[in-house]
Amino acid sequence: MSGKPKCGLSRHEAIGHTFPENLPGLHAEFPEYPSDLSWNSSKGKRIATISSDDPVATATRFAGLASSGFTSERQLPNGYVRELADGSHVTLRVTSSSDGSPAVDLNISSEGHIRKIHFTRRMHG
Repeated sequence: MSGKPKCGLSRHEAIGHTFPENLPGLHAEFPEYPSDLSWNSSKGKRIATISSDDPVATATRFAGLASSGFTSERQLPNGYVRELADGSHVTLRVTSSSDGSPAVDLNISSEGHIRKIHFTRRMHG
């Protein structure tokens, strides 16, 4: 007798998080997202900046929280793209092509635009 399940019962869906499920964790460390950021619109994108003392670490932490429970990951030369269970994508780029700062792109399935957040070094004065 075969150990194979009958009728395709072995099929299962990957259990992962949706972007809305990740919002509480994101808000715990980044309470300014998204309402208190100054969003500029450009070519169907919303662009904002978050300043910190360590932009790479902050961008990596933000992307990690936003993509918690991801269902798949594709490596990029300078980061990754993670897909969530609801079809949302979180992209981390350690060096963006526009200004060289770390950036996180949020392509949230329930929104008709991409949110791009650049992480810059906080100026101390």
